Amino acid sequence: MASQFRRIKDDAIQIKQHDGLPNKLLNAFHQACDEGDPYCGLVLLELLELELQSMAPSQLRTRALEGLIMAYEKLWQLCPTALPFALRSTACGLAH
Repeated sequence: MASQFRRIKDDAIQIKQHDGLPNKLLNAFHQACDEGDPYCGLVLLELLELELQSMAPSQLRTRALEGLIMAYEKLWQLCPTALPFALRSTACGLAH
């Protein structure tokens, strides 16, 4: 397992950004939906949105945003009537 720390100038230690977290959240979303729990999937997508807001613009962030959009489309297909109500009461429904 790779270390999450790296040495920088003057022997200071900086924590590496966890680039794999967006992918892990997307995978967990798909698993939750496959197991029949779209509410859990919605919560995971909210966490993914929060993670993406803190990331600097990059190719990784762009790919994760594309995955987020596809995940919302999947969630809409699973429960089209429940999703708009859920979005209004969560962070997903707030203007960014």
